Amino acid sequence: PLNCLQRHDIKEFYDLFKNNSDVNLFFVVCLRDIVHSTLSAWKRFDTFSSIALTAKTQEDSLIYINSQMQLLPEDGFLVAEYNSICQNVKGFEKIFKAKSRMKDIVFDPRGVHPSSANHDDHHHAPFLRNFFDRKRLSQFSFLQSKIEKF
Repeated sequence: PLNCLQRHDIKEFYDLFKNNSDVNLFFVVCLRDIVHSTLSAWKRFDTFSSIALTAKTQEDSLIYINSQMQLLPEDGFLVAEYNSICQNVKGFEKIFKAKSRMKDIVFDPRGVHPSSANHDDHHHAPFLRNFFDRKRLSQFSFLQSKIEKF
């Protein structure tokens, strides 16, 4: 969200439920190619707005998530790459069940769709690849360091 007050506070949500024995609280952070996710958000929400504004919103959201996840216990979340989930839904299901201790969860692979290759050829892709350079992407290093392989 453009307005940070409309954003869910991850740590506050965790604190609210962490001592409730009836709730198995577990977070999943699904990381996607940032150019693809920016173009997807732009297409879904407002193609009349600036792609630069959408890119800044994506960046700000990831900075927030990166920061908030560092405040949670490591056994309370899982970070996975979207493309890895698409390629191996059963592998993701296995690691999710192990980490979350939610043994009865079943994922339907029919609901998982890889990113569109059209995003790579989109006319805004060069701007976004330049905008999201290595230095800018380093802001999300905590999340990157926690990606589970499966």
